[in-house]
Amino acid sequence: MARQRASGLLAFDFFIRGYRVSGHVSTHTRSVADMLDDALHSYLELQDVYISRISQPADIIATYSHAKLRKDTLLFAIVPIRESLAKAVRSVSYFGKERVPVWLTLPMFEIEGEVQATGMSFDLEAFLAERSGQYVAITDGVARPTSAPDTSFSGEALLVNQRCIDLFCTGKPSS
Repeated sequence: MARQRASGLLAFDFFIRGYRVSGHVSTHTRSVADMLDDALHSYLELQDVYISRISQPADIIATYSHAKLRKDTLLFAIVPIRESLAKAVRSVSYFGKERVPVWLTLPMFEIEGEVQATGMSFDLEAFLAERSGQYVAITDGVARPTSAPDTSFSGEALLVNQRCIDLFCTGKPSS
């Protein structure tokens, strides 16, 4: 979960294949969602970086004062809700917003939570096609490694790299 520091940096957890990378990001001028969707920069600058393996999330294997995270390899990030919406996707709808339960699979993870959709009814194809950014905001999200489903990572919102989503399910699962 993100924590505010006096220096104006926020701490986030980023998940790449096999690793959790915790670090601070300067969010003075833009949200993390805007930074991740910025096509002019391929890397996100991190400070005070801690790295752990997904299989042993409590064991920090390395720390660094600075690092660059390649954005296109990011599976998802855990962020506060205010950091989850890019300016381009903030909207008001005449019909209001609908909270739709979702379940996703990514390489090494399954994620459940909700997406916020506008309009009278939710259309998954339109939702994915009309997105202006690369990252899907999942609120009240829980991510579980497929190799250790008893381990979970959660937060107010998860920014999920849409290009890494293998399966996107909506609605409540039927038993």
